[in-house]
Amino acid sequence: ELAHHWFGNTITCSSQEHMWINEGWASFSERLFLEGMYGKDKYKEDISANHRAVLHYAHLRDGAALPVAGIGHANTYGSHVYDKGAEVAHTLRGHMGDSVFFKAIKDLMVDYKFQSINSTQFRDHFQKYTSHDLTAFFDHWVFAPGFPHFDIIDKKTTQVNDDYFTTLSIRQRNRFAPERFDKTVLEVTFYDNDWNSETVQMVLNDDYRQEVVVESKVEPVWAVVDANEKMSDAITDYQSVISATGTYDFRDALMELDVKEIKDSAMVRVEHNWVSPDHYFNKAQYPVLSSERYWTVSGMWPENFKADATIEYNGSTPGSNYSNGYLDNNLIRKTEDSLVLMYRENAGMEWREYPDYEKITRTKLDKKGQIIIKDLKKGEYAFAMYDKELLSTGKDVKVRAEGNKIKVYPNPSDSVVKFEWKKKVEGYLEVTDYNGKVIHKETIDKKKC
Repeated sequence: ELAHHWFGNTITCSSQEHMWINEGWASFSERLFLEGMYGKDKYKEDISANHRAVLHYAHLRDGAALPVAGIGHANTYGSHVYDKGAEVAHTLRGHMGDSVFFKAIKDLMVDYKFQSINSTQFRDHFQKYTSHDLTAFFDHWVFAPGFPHFDIIDKKTTQVNDDYFTTLSIRQRNRFAPERFDKTVLEVTFYDNDWNSETVQMVLNDDYRQEVVVESKVEPVWAVVDANEKMSDAITDYQSVISATGTYDFRDALMELDVKEIKDSAMVRVEHNWVSPDHYFNKAQYPVLSSERYWTVSGMWPENFKADATIEYNGSTPGSNYSNGYLDNNLIRKTEDSLVLMYRENAGMEWREYPDYEKITRTKLDKKGQIIIKDLKKGEYAFAMYDKELLSTGKDVKVRAEGNKIKVYPNPSDSVVKFEWKKKVEGYLEVTDYNGKVIHKETIDKKKC
């Protein structure tokens, strides 16, 4: 309520459609108070908890995934206005950088003192303080619903004297967003074998997959997207240095680690991805993978690091109680008997059932339980079901099941090869020779094909 002295009283939104300026920024100011009183870690902790709740429940509480601006009367005081509004403010802070971001806020209170303001005016004011494109930022984060999801699917490094030049292949997907995000400021942090780190910044376009070349002094043995959590994307993560055996709660990544053996310290990162796991070369997957989520486990581990991990499945839909469930309800339709755990080492490999895990059920019909992953490995993990009814539900799965016949001609050829397919697709095309060497690659954009 004290924050409303600034957002609500000193300035105020021009109409209910722009209520996020009052309520979202007041909610964000609560986190700034925590940072000022208890430090940046407390700020991040509260931002992360809010972020997880928004990704999980905001679209359920408000009846749909909504933009924060242009909100309807029924959702004027809803989760998107308050909670996602705070996320947009936090992400704008990361997009602009602290010095110009806070200068823009202070000047806003002077320039619009005792006046009303709408989202477009809000954008134009902040644009004066940064060279980054805020029109694209507001178009995606404010005037449209959803979240971006970025991951590194390939990394190649060459050394020139004392510098490292790394080509990153970065993929963008979305949760609830109508289109991919453009002109996005993204940070990638590199770690070398001694855990020295360096963060590089880049601006990405709206391609499904793009390659970016960055320079660093640190040898990029391990690369992490948004390690400093400056963006409220479609990932909740937890990263920790572990130096002793015991149980560790990777809370926002929805995983618990039971470290069995360790002699040297390990840096472990777990990401809970709030998008569907992609299918290896768009092949039909059976058992059917979750359409909602998967985990990525990475880090810098010594050879003697041994740990088990526990993840929970929950296929329940508990009415209007939006404090649990709604995680695997589209996957587990009847009983969890046919639920399995899938694994792959990286995005270039095919999904396989993990060789060693234990499923702990409660009752066979409550759709709730735990999966204990034995001897946790780096890579990606996802739930899947042996349920043929799932093959005919969901547009994406149905397209894969029916197949998307691709015509390649002339074949063989020593020069030009043409590809034709019946349905619009998006993804990445790689052409290899007989020995597996990549001789051509390009992004396939369904908006252009």
